[in-house]
Amino acid sequence: MVVMKFGGSSVADEAAIRRVVTLVERERRPKVVVISALTGVTDRLTVLADLAATGAGGRALAEVNRLRARHVELARLVARGRRDLLIALRREFGQACALVKAAAIVRKSAPRSIDAVLACGELASSRIIAAALAAAGLPAVWIDARRIIVTDARHTRAVPLATRIVAAADRLVRPHLDRGRLVVLGGFIGATEQGATTTLGRGGSDYSAALVGSAMGAEEIQIWTDVDGMLTGDPRLVPAPRLLSRVSFEDAAALARFGAKVLHPSTLAPAVAKNIPVRILNARRAGVEGGTLIAGSPVRRQPIAGFASKGDLTVVTIQPLDGISPETLLKRAFGALERAGVVAELVALSDAGLSIAMQNRGGVAALQDDLSAVTAMAIRCRMALVCAVGESLRGGAAACSRLLAALEDIPVAMISHAGDGRTLACVIPERALKTALGRLHDRYFGQTEETAAIGPPHAGAGLPCR
Repeated sequence: MVVMKFGGSSVADEAAIRRVVTLVERERRPKVVVISALTGVTDRLTVLADLAATGAGGRALAEVNRLRARHVELARLVARGRRDLLIALRREFGQACALVKAAAIVRKSAPRSIDAVLACGELASSRIIAAALAAAGLPAVWIDARRIIVTDARHTRAVPLATRIVAAADRLVRPHLDRGRLVVLGGFIGATEQGATTTLGRGGSDYSAALVGSAMGAEEIQIWTDVDGMLTGDPRLVPAPRLLSRVSFEDAAALARFGAKVLHPSTLAPAVAKNIPVRILNARRAGVEGGTLIAGSPVRRQPIAGFASKGDLTVVTIQPLDGISPETLLKRAFGALERAGVVAELVALSDAGLSIAMQNRGGVAALQDDLSAVTAMAIRCRMALVCAVGESLRGGAAACSRLLAALEDIPVAMISHAGDGRTLACVIPERALKTALGRLHDRYFGQTEETAAIGPPHAGAGLPCR
C-alpha cells in the first residue's frame, strides 16, 4: 500500500481538488490519503486564536464565519453539496466558534484550546476530499485522524506514540484497505489517549503521512506539493537550481533541517526507521515523471547534494562574566533558551563565549533579562544561514576549504561542521545570502548570475532588532 499526502496548495480550490481526485484514481495500489488544511487556513486560524486572546472576539468570530463559508461553498462544488458533509462542516466550525467565544471572555487561549481550533482546518479539508472522491465513484472512507495519531499531551508540539499508532492503524485502517476501500485522514492533528486534540507542529501533515506509512508498512510515501521535487537550491535565490531525481535519507533530512521548504524536517524519521522510500511529486504537473525519490542511498555519489538556507536570523554571542565556568554558561544559556521558547538554529562554543543563531527575535530580550547577571551579550541582526549538504564534505579540510573559498570576501559570523560531517553551515549577513548561494551553486552545479556588491564587511553587526 502507499500513502498519498496532499498539501494545502494541492487542495486550494475546485480545480486543485479535481486534480487530486484524478491522481488518487490513477494510483491502483491500496492507499491512505492524508490531507492538509486548505491554503492559508492554518495561518488564519492561528490569527483568530490570537485575536480571541486579546478580547477581539467579534473579529475572531467573523473570521470563523468566513472560513466556514469558504469550506461550505467548496463542498457544494466538489461533493454535490452532500447534506451529511455540510452538517459536519457546520459542526466543526461551530465548535471553533465556541472556543473563540470562551477565549475572548477570559482573554486567554490555552494551548489545548489552540490545538482544538487549529484542528478545524484539517478536519474540514479531509472531509471535503473524502466526499469529493466518493462523488467521483471511488470507495473513499473518512476517518478522524485523532483516532489514529495517538500522542502525548504536549499541546501545539505533541510527540506521537508509535506503538499506539500501529495498534490504531491495524484496528481502524487496515480492515478498510482489505475490503478494497481507500482511507482519507487529516494531517497535522492527533489526540491524547484521553481524547484531547493535539497538533504536531507546523508542517506536521508530512509527519502524519510518514507516521501512517510507517505504521502500515507502506511501499512508498508520496508527498504531493506544488513543486517538482527537491532542488539544489532555493529558486528564489538561485536562478537555475537543478531537480534532484534521487537523494539519500541523510541528505534530504539535512536539507530540510537547514531550510529546504519542500519537506518538513520531522517527516523522514518514521520512514527511515522502516526504510520506506519517500517520493516528492508536483500535483499541478502530474505528467512530470519521477519527482524526487528519497531512499536509502542516492543513485550515484555526488559531491554536493544541494544547498539550504534560512534568513531573518539573529546571532547572540554570550560572554561569561568572571568566575562563570563554561559548564555553567552552557547550562544557564540553554535553560534560558528553553524558557524563552527559542529554537537555536546553530550553536558554537569558543573561548570568547557561546554564539547562538536563532529565528525568534522576540526571544532576544528574554535572554538578556534571564542572563544579565552572569553574562555580557552582543547581538547581530539581519543574519542568514547557508548550508552545504553532501557526502564529499566528509573528506575533511580540503572539501570544506573549497566551499569556504567562495565566501572569501563575505564576513562569516559562525561556522559549523558537526555531526556526521556531511553538512557545512555558515552564518553570514542576510544581504549577502543571494551572492553566497549563487557562488556556491556555480561551483558545483554550473553558472548562475551573480548578484551585485555586498557592501562593507561588517555592515549590520550590532544593530538593534526590529
